[in-house]
Amino acid sequence: MPGQRSTVIVGLSPDAKTAIGWTALTDDEATSPAGTFVLDVASSTFTPTNPTEQSWAVARGTSLDLRYVAGIAGTDAGPSVGFLWDRTSQAVHVITQSGCESGTGASRANDNGDLLVYCFVQPDYHINAWFVAGSAAPVPLVPPGTTASSNVSPLGINAQQAVVGLWSKTLAEPNHGFFAKRSSVGFDVTSYDIPGAYSTQLTGINDRGEIAGCYDDGEGSSLTHGPIFKLSDITAKPVVFDPGSGYRAQAWGISSTGWIHGYIELAQPISEPTGLDGGASSEGVDAGNAGLDAGEVGDANTPVDVVDLDAQLAELVGRVAVVDDLIHASSFFDASDADTPTDAGASSGAVTASLIELDTMTVAAAAALRRIEKLAAHSPPPADQLRVAIVDQLLIDLRRVGDSADALTAALAGAKTTSDTEQLTDNVQKVHFLSFSLEQQAGSLLTRFQEPTVRDFGIHLGPLNPRYLSDGNVLVAESSGDRVVEISPAGSVVWEYTHVAYPTAAEHLSNGNTLIADRDGQRAIEVTSEGTLVWEKDGLVGLYGVQRLDSGNTLLTVQGDYTEANPAEIVEVNSAGDLVWSFRGDSVGLLAPSAERLPNGNTLIGDNSGYFSGTARVIEVDPTGKVVWTFASGIYGVYGVLRLANGHTLINDQGNGRLIEVAPNGDIVWRYGGLDTPGGFDVLPSGDLLIADWSQNKLFEIGTH
Repeated sequence: MPGQRSTVIVGLSPDAKTAIGWTALTDDEATSPAGTFVLDVASSTFTPTNPTEQSWAVARGTSLDLRYVAGIAGTDAGPSVGFLWDRTSQAVHVITQSGCESGTGASRANDNGDLLVYCFVQPDYHINAWFVAGSAAPVPLVPPGTTASSNVSPLGINAQQAVVGLWSKTLAEPNHGFFAKRSSVGFDVTSYDIPGAYSTQLTGINDRGEIAGCYDDGEGSSLTHGPIFKLSDITAKPVVFDPGSGYRAQAWGISSTGWIHGYIELAQPISEPTGLDGGASSEGVDAGNAGLDAGEVGDANTPVDVVDLDAQLAELVGRVAVVDDLIHASSFFDASDADTPTDAGASSGAVTASLIELDTMTVAAAAALRRIEKLAAHSPPPADQLRVAIVDQLLIDLRRVGDSADALTAALAGAKTTSDTEQLTDNVQKVHFLSFSLEQQAGSLLTRFQEPTVRDFGIHLGPLNPRYLSDGNVLVAESSGDRVVEISPAGSVVWEYTHVAYPTAAEHLSNGNTLIADRDGQRAIEVTSEGTLVWEKDGLVGLYGVQRLDSGNTLLTVQGDYTEANPAEIVEVNSAGDLVWSFRGDSVGLLAPSAERLPNGNTLIGDNSGYFSGTARVIEVDPTGKVVWTFASGIYGVYGVLRLANGHTLINDQGNGRLIEVAPNGDIVWRYGGLDTPGGFDVLPSGDLLIADWSQNKLFEIGTH
């Protein structure tokens, strides 16, 4: 905000058009309190506001729909009070908590008006936290490990009354994140830390369970380096936005569509007062769902430096060895029979299987890096061989290390809480974080050996199945944004359709209409350019793809719900919605299937019926359902298949984070890796490739493959 030292956005509307925040003091009004504002994002118009009767009021958080604003207010004398402002009715509810002589505040609210309240406690001024629903008695939030002098700050709440925040044993000790889930008697609270970080905070949670957070990776007098991160749920691996060396990013919250908001500032030694010359300049920033920078495209003929990769992999190997030692020395195994679970732990069978997989994949990753080091020693380095080694070996092996760490964490979760369990879980989390960090480094190295990005279409929320249009525009389903958009070559939105819930695919038709897979609406629809609905097929549970055929019929890829009543199948329906053809295959449990009707009348299908056992296949079936071609070598979680003009097949190998081109004989003749969750592709007339990375919210074009 102009004229202010710092500006912090604490709430962002679902359409990202309105924000609410607070500003710090101006230099010439050093005794004035901070204030609240409402921001029109498009025009950057700030409107100062004080909804209370107090002399000052600071917004600390909002509900996801921006109806409710929670904050702290007060006068020059006397303790502070919390407030809940209903922006619809303009009613203001003032909150004071019993026993909080030093003041009360409200930090966040959900769309139901439930409130998170905090209290300053003497003599050390630490914070206690409560959940308040209407006029009901406050419910305390108490993370495990806290004492009477511990600091607990509630920072996020969703409509399901899940709460996140931070806590520390004392004000002088590092922060930990916490996640609290409502129970019949209060809240079940668990602690959360980014492995290897000095301190961790969880700062927001939306109704989809997505969590925003931030962490510091330094302590003492060192220059801290504070990235922010996003979790798709509390058990997921973090997706990190790194502001760069010397800067700290503070995540303040997360919107209903997954946008993270907060601020970026110049980092300072945490032992010193925050700010430069009395206050570092901060500015409001919306970091979106950005992940780590993939790195710059370099010269493939220059020497390849894998020293950092080697050092971090050595750390990973060492950490896995610690996990091995802890498990074999722990109470998970009975000394007389390692296959017998004891009362002290979870099933030893699950722990053993996960540990074996973790060991195996760690060894495989180390062997892959050794091969890369040998190739890198050549002058010039063999780019094609390095590309294969990174995409098909190192990156896939590192993903499996992370998957194995997840499985081991799940196996340990059922154990009784012992020192062994806590130490093991902490080390397994560190393994997961190291494998994720190594994936990012390997992906950065890979940019030297594969096609460069020639056009970036910016951030799109959960992009799936982009389609290149004849006029040069691009049509894409924004699954997390609940809309389908058409984008110009310059990146501006020229058309959108928003009456959908988690759209998964869209296709522009020759009549100018648009065919859409509305997954959570359980329907396929055709709409005009004005948005008028002209065709609909409903009752489709788990719809992941649509294709209008030359006959006028429509091909639909349906996941179902894993029951015989709603099986996974590929179906063709006519304009009346009647069934013309279907293929169910071997299982009712397909996961996110994909299909394309070929010019010869056959159908190309991504079949993930073996997904949970780590396998997948791509098949071509004729009209009778007979399988006439199969590819099943090393693919895992197929989402998107395309038969090219040369007879090859382009496959979105989503589970391995890559795209591959396969010849009819099964040879992989091209690959593009380093993707997080590729959500579909399209081939341009030039041969360039349009790629959507779903979890990274990226849509981009790479050069001719």
